[in-house]
Amino acid sequence: MKLSVSMFACPNREFENSKHLLTKKSVDSIHIDMMDGVCVPLKGITEEDMEILKNLTQLPFIFHLMIQDQEKVLPYIYTLPKNEGNTVIFTIEGFSADYVLTLLKEAKGQNLQVGIAIWPSTPIDKLLPFIDYIDVVLIMTTEAGQPNSVFIPESFNRVAQIRKLIGNAIAILVDGSMNYERLTKMEALGVNECIVGRSFFDEKERSRLATYRN
Repeated sequence: MKLSVSMFACPNREFENSKHLLTKKSVDSIHIDMMDGVCVPLKGITEEDMEILKNLTQLPFIFHLMIQDQEKVLPYIYTLPKNEGNTVIFTIEGFSADYVLTLLKEAKGQNLQVGIAIWPSTPIDKLLPFIDYIDVVLIMTTEAGQPNSVFIPESFNRVAQIRKLIGNAIAILVDGSMNYERLTKMEALGVNECIVGRSFFDEKERSRLATYRN
């Protein structure tokens, strides 16, 4: 199973201090939470942050768009180097299926991998209109874009249900309070990639994660 590091969890946004960790030795990709404080309460990684990050690593980026005007950030994402295949994940909560499908097709036309995010409260059957168009499903295991959110234990059952629904052709990513113990359970459920945040920037926990990858 792959690991992606969430740069939203980087202490004090001091990205340069973590440059030595942003390599294939530690993780497989860089997760970028783009939040506008409207679609979700928090604000996340900005284009200004990305101008720093894109020069610190050769790893691919996973962009999770939790913003009201998702289409407006796409032109910027298209300008970024496609380091072995960047991925764009769209929010479907509060948006029409037609709107999201338009975004999926546009990004796919730019040779990006594409996906949608499923929030804890999202009915699983909302996946159905998108299955033929996506490469990945991101399953949120905490409340999306909420401060001090905690892991939702029901997420394990939810992952199993979604894997059964979508089969094996679509990759599953999970995001929210991931640690060593939860990673192990997620892999057993068929998860392809876990996003780690605070645990990755904790030296002791990062050491455990490294043991897991080996």
